Order: sequence, then C-alpha cells, then structure tokens
Amino acid sequence: MQISEVLREVQNEFPALPRSQLTEFFETFRAIVHYAAVVLESGKFKPAALGDEKLNEKRDFQQHLIETCRMRLGPDLREAGEVTGGTLDVRYLNVIIEFKIERELSDRELIRSKYLAQPAQYRAVAFPVGILVILDLTQKRRPPANIANNISLETAYVHGFEQPDTQTYPTKIAVAIIDGNTEWPSSYSA
Repeated sequence: MQISEVLREVQNEFPALPRSQLTEFFETFRAIVHYAAVVLESGKFKPAALGDEKLNEKRDFQQHLIETCRMRLGPDLREAGEVTGGTLDVRYLNVIIEFKIERELSDRELIRSKYLAQPAQYRAVAFPVGILVILDLTQKRRPPANIANNISLETAYVHGFEQPDTQTYPTKIAVAIIDGNTEWPSSYSA
C-alpha cells in the first residue's frame, strides 16, 4: 500500500477528527516510512552492522528511530509513559507508536496479526489511529520487496466484534514493516 493510500483512508475513515490531529498522524507516519527507507538504503541493520550482539528493541532500534525521526518531527517525539495500564514506546503529540522486532516470522500477514492487539489497546480511549513499526530481522534468502508492500492500514480485532468491519468506531493501526538483516545486493546473485 502506498503511503498516500494510508493517509487517504485515515482521512476518509475519520472525517470528524480535527485537522490538527490528522496532521499529527500524517507527519508521524511519513517520518516513519522515510525512516524505513533510510534503514533499507543504508544497511543500518545488516548482519555485518549487527555483529554478534543481539539487537535490543528499546536500546538500539527504538533509540535509532527516535534520533532519526526527531530531525523531521522535533522534540515532541519522545518516549512515552503509561496508558491503559501499559507502558508506551513512543509518542508524537497524540500519535502513539509501538515497536517490535520480529526474528522468526517473515510472512507479512502473520507478522501484522501477531502484533496488532497491543497498539490497538492503547488506542481504545483516545485518538483512533496508532502506528506499529516492526523490524523484520529474519534471514533474507531473497531481496527485500518494494517498501510499499510493507505499509498497510489495519483494522484491529477488538473485544465484542468478531469482524473488524462491524465496528462503528474502529481502531486503525498503520503498520510499517522494516526489512533489516538484508544481505548485500551482490549476495542475491545466483
């Protein structure tokens, strides 16, 4: 899904949201997708860059994203506190961003469904759209897909609604999966 499609769908789904809140989400998601492109282009999380040390979600991934995205979003992008009995990863004004590192699953649909519930719960009492950023560190036997394939807007399954499309006020999560642990391009030549 292209970023413009995600933004258009959010705007269509929530026409009553104040313009300022839509702008906050748009700016945040654009910065996250830009970050995903930078990581893929730079090789930040390639095996050689990772070394023998196991990448830590908060110390390495989250901190790198915050430092990089602050150049676009400014000081309002910060590690967040508690909400709905849980500890948030990062917040930019009203937009909550949850981080995950995936080391086993490579199937995009399975990865999304595995992690969607946590950011959905954070969104239950406030701004109806959150962001989930997943760093895919699975082994890559093939080159990574076009980044647009790793961007989606999901409707979370929530308690009391067996089908997400039956919710009058749905919880939407914008998902960006970042391909890390990629090989050098020449490694994929047969």
